[in-house]
Amino acid sequence: DKIVLQSNSLLLSNKLDRLCTSVIRPAAIYGEQEQRHFPRIVKLMDLGLFFFRIGNAIVDWVYIDNLVIGYNNLIEKMFENDDCDNNPNGQAYFISDGTPISNFEFFRPLCIARGISYPNLIIQTRIMLYFAYMNELM
Repeated sequence: DKIVLQSNSLLLSNKLDRLCTSVIRPAAIYGEQEQRHFPRIVKLMDLGLFFFRIGNAIVDWVYIDNLVIGYNNLIEKMFENDDCDNNPNGQAYFISDGTPISNFEFFRPLCIARGISYPNLIIQTRIMLYFAYMNELM
């Protein structure tokens, strides 16, 4: 992100035009063809390893179609003016569905749909961080 935003307004090789940049920072993405979160969670469920929750992290997910609309809107606004120093150029934008939810609560409907019990056991984040640290040392 930093390099992209620092590149805003750079003079291009023709010495006439400038590069206008912006950044979209999506939250966790879900939707059709998503391959990062859901396949991993489904696999854990199938292996019987989705039986505890870690802390109570809040995540602001974004549906893929909403992310595409955000990109399209940003591109349209970027081409409305030739000035790289005006919004939205040179800016970073966070995009989400605007409904923060517990990361594990987000998966409750998936548990129901797959006939799997929603995990009631909650392990504190600091305890899991300790286990993760120890695992990295091995």
